[in-house]
Amino acid sequence: FGDEPELVKDCVEAIINTFGYIPAVYKAKEKKVTKVVICNKAIAKFLSKLCGKLAEGKYLPFELLSANRETLSWLVWSLILGDGAVERRRIRYTTKSVKLAFGLCLSLIRLGYKPRIFYHKTLKLYHIEISLPPDIREKLRGKTPSYNPLKPRDEDYILHSNKRYLNFKDGYLIALIREVKERDYEGLVYNLEVEDDNTYTANMIIVHNCNGIEALARGEIVIAPKGGSWEEYMPEWGLIDSKPCPYVLKDSPIHVGKGMQIDVEKAVDVACDVLDNLDEYKARVQEYRKVLEERFTWEKVAEKLAIILEEVCENVT
Repeated sequence: FGDEPELVKDCVEAIINTFGYIPAVYKAKEKKVTKVVICNKAIAKFLSKLCGKLAEGKYLPFELLSANRETLSWLVWSLILGDGAVERRRIRYTTKSVKLAFGLCLSLIRLGYKPRIFYHKTLKLYHIEISLPPDIREKLRGKTPSYNPLKPRDEDYILHSNKRYLNFKDGYLIALIREVKERDYEGLVYNLEVEDDNTYTANMIIVHNCNGIEALARGEIVIAPKGGSWEEYMPEWGLIDSKPCPYVLKDSPIHVGKGMQIDVEKAVDVACDVLDNLDEYKARVQEYRKVLEERFTWEKVAEKLAIILEEVCENVT
């Protein structure tokens, strides 16, 4: 800590109340800082597992990221009091950890604020800042208050991206992918399976292993580009105009076909229409499940496989 006696006091009290352990507090004169030290392996191991260690490895635990918004607002404000700064028109925070930076951004978004993040290549630091709404700005006037001003905002958060406004509601941010980059890679590749719906969180982004027919059979809404094998089982309303794209995997002995490139603008239109008419699309999926159950029984799949095997055997002989 710098010249922050109140924060040091709060930190010591929190450690005592949480762990029943009295930390050592001493001042390092050469750097004009105050250090709070816990000489306990069990506590150190617990904190390392919970939120990482060292400046580059710190992160916000998922349990806190998904906490109620009131609790989250106090967490964010505590972070800002520690390594942040309150200015007249904005609040800033600096960290070396990319995980902590994006965790803080997600937390601010959940609270209804629009963060900006910058990376300083020379210093290798991430800077996060938010512009203060007029009502908070007027109260603070560039000074750090003794209370928490970052109360959850009631207004729906709107993200402007590529001239599209996408809603942020119920803790989820729906953003348009602006660019996809490819890079060379050599090494192991893993296929991750998650029970029930194949949905999981990677780097704080919700991702999904695509299996359209499985998702439709569970009653989930699915959209896909026209022209692929999924046309066999997709409903017409879920197919988006597309065009052939270059070979997906060049020189691959397994996948030698071309993929389909979806019309992004139309896909966004359909996605927005789904969000605006969610109940209607859910009803459509429930109705279409009956079609799937009739067309894709185990018996019919077996018949199709038998035909394919017969054709293969004829070609071989």
